[in-house]
Amino acid sequence: MATALGVLGLCGLAYFVGHMHGSSHSAAALPQQARSTAARPTPQPRRSTSLHSSETEPQSPPVKATPSFPTPAPPAQPLHTSETIRATADAFPDLLAAWDAGVAEDLFGDIDLAPLEKKLAWMHAQVGRCEAGRPMTSGNASQGRFSYVCERGVVEAGFAMSDPDANNIANMRAGVRDVDPPPEVSAAAKDVVDLIEAWDDDAFEERFTDSFRDKLGANMPDFTQGLRDELGSCSVGPVDLASHSGALFVLDCDTGRRTMVVALDEQHRIRALRVVPLRRDPGQAD
Repeated sequence: MATALGVLGLCGLAYFVGHMHGSSHSAAALPQQARSTAARPTPQPRRSTSLHSSETEPQSPPVKATPSFPTPAPPAQPLHTSETIRATADAFPDLLAAWDAGVAEDLFGDIDLAPLEKKLAWMHAQVGRCEAGRPMTSGNASQGRFSYVCERGVVEAGFAMSDPDANNIANMRAGVRDVDPPPEVSAAAKDVVDLIEAWDDDAFEERFTDSFRDKLGANMPDFTQGLRDELGSCSVGPVDLASHSGALFVLDCDTGRRTMVVALDEQHRIRALRVVPLRRDPGQAD
């Protein structure tokens, strides 16, 4: 059963459906990446790098604002998604407002519902009641991304099916714009920045999941060195999207701003990490 993130599972994470500009680099390529980055005389600000032990969601481009809201929904776009995606998007505000296990089972049969319930409860506490969703992209037959203007903010949610003929949602990534995540998520982001500044084997062992370390641990020193060479010194900036178990943070670095996706497991250990070109600047109008 897939777990619901949210930033980040979006929430997911990182995660989230949609695509960032810039290329991605796999963990296997990271040692060479670090060496080649160190050799370059100038930084390459559009590179995207990621390390994750479970699926993280690609990020969407910035969206335009509607003047009547401080963090508004974008204009509606033509939908190319399936009836299942559209039905889920339509049902999402009611499920966010009041959990219904039967409805959730019908909509998200391939998702572990316990984390999903926690995620939605956290989001509802931040934003209150939400209006109907508006598509952020045209989507495709098996995925779609929507924004929801709510009483106290804006929610972004992406829904994906395992195949276009599926009857329910296999993956959901959702987050609240411009709100702080739980303290343990913010602390994890700070720990990642500390590792980028100066690698520490003991800190890595303590803060990351066993699965992450087993699959990607050998590449992490080169990964952080490559980021350090490319970005210079970084600090954790404002929050772009947040959920109960992860967030998209802005990284304020010597060479400019980037987006960092951090997602935690139930023991508050880092299970997913990604650094990509800036998805959205919370300090600027959308």
